[in-house]
Amino acid sequence: MQKVILIDDDHITHFIFENLLSDEGIDFVAYDSAVQFLANTPSVEDCILLMDVNMPAFSGFQLWTKLNQEYDLSNTSVTVFTSDNRVKSEFSSLNPNVNFIDKHELSLETIKALQHGNR
Repeated sequence: MQKVILIDDDHITHFIFENLLSDEGIDFVAYDSAVQFLANTPSVEDCILLMDVNMPAFSGFQLWTKLNQEYDLSNTSVTVFTSDNRVKSEFSSLNPNVNFIDKHELSLETIKALQHGNR
């Protein structure tokens, strides 16, 4: 399975996903902020990227903009935590190859479905 990268300032979300994915032997890394992610990740190719919209200093939309400018996202499955239609429209206007889900609805089955864009 592809590496799963979580970018979210909520430590409870980190804990939940770390436990969920490590039990399955899935390569997983979590970052507290978009800034930390960008400073420590040389590539996002061939991974599952899960990211929050509302983060301090550098929002999920700012990160999405930067990712679309600097990376090839064709082999990256990107899922944004939101149910807000306005936010969905903004993200999709930059690149329609993005999924949306409520953070609390994300499950192991959903992550497996995201592998290589199968969702």
